[in-house]
Amino acid sequence: MIELLCFIFILFGTLFRRGKLLAFFFLVFLWICFGWSGENADTNIYLFRYKYYKDITSTTEPIFTYLVKISNSFDLNYYGFLIITSLFFIISLMILVKKLEVKYVLVPYVLFLIFPFVMSVVIVRFTLAAAFIIYGFSFLVDKKKYWWQIYTLCVIIASLIHSSSVFFILLLMVNNFSVKKIIRISIIFLLALLFISTLLKYVINADVLFLSEKMSEVNNEVENMEKTSFNYYFGTITRTLIPFCVFLFSYFKFYKKNITKYSAKTVNIIETTLKINLLFLSSIGLYFISVDFSRLLFPLLFLNYCVYALIMEKSKANMILMLILLISCGLELYLLVLRYDFMVENVFEPFFNNRLFEDL
Repeated sequence: MIELLCFIFILFGTLFRRGKLLAFFFLVFLWICFGWSGENADTNIYLFRYKYYKDITSTTEPIFTYLVKISNSFDLNYYGFLIITSLFFIISLMILVKKLEVKYVLVPYVLFLIFPFVMSVVIVRFTLAAAFIIYGFSFLVDKKKYWWQIYTLCVIIASLIHSSSVFFILLLMVNNFSVKKIIRISIIFLLALLFISTLLKYVINADVLFLSEKMSEVNNEVENMEKTSFNYYFGTITRTLIPFCVFLFSYFKFYKKNITKYSAKTVNIIETTLKINLLFLSSIGLYFISVDFSRLLFPLLFLNYCVYALIMEKSKANMILMLILLISCGLELYLLVLRYDFMVENVFEPFFNNRLFEDL
């Protein structure tokens, strides 16, 4: 049933791309897919943490622990907690689309459903943190009043839910430097992070510093299957470069040629997002501590999807762009999930084993 609905929403979203009522039903569908998702690779981990929350000793991510304690105080089970958490995330997607004044509202939802939504459903704690990052993006790219204060607050809250989110604080500089300077800064950060990652992993031992409290069981299993670490890291880096290359292609091919047709606000959003993508490449340096850091890309992907929708509004070749985006999302889904039997069994298939539809 879920498979059929996914196909219908992707098809209708691709063909029509706009429509408030359809967008509402799309968001409800995403909420159902997330909130009532089946048991996946990380479900048992979260069930254990939720049940034995009193034994959680984490001092680096207290907000998530505190939310679990509050939920338990109301005698809410984990699945009830998941429904509430997922609703909060879905609302953050809707807010960003609305604040950026995206007319082709279905485009970002369609692309996000293809990738990385299937994985976001698994990594619940990071996805909750991503909700704050996505909300913060609306202030970062639009430079609204108190933009840097609100964005900083969002990053702090996200970091107290999932510590890896602290990386997003670097994006504050995108509104203070030109594209050329951002490229230089990104290269410097990349080299610095590569050095620090090597030092932490091979000299100090990152686990002592609590930089990675939990190595994802999914990634550990995949790492065991691919004995050649170079190929594994290369695949992860490739998956990071794909959306970057697609964004650059869309920027020059579909946006630059029609730049005079866009409003000043839209131009500012697109140009700022370009700098965010350039600066974000430095995150590759963190992969040598753990490829789990590649998940940092997920919130940025949704921002990119919103920008693609903005570009389509004035581009005559919007269906060509949509086709390119669908292919790139499908390729990323394949590289992260579909090419591994373990990921298919523990991430992809559970996504379609929805508890709500099983009850029906």
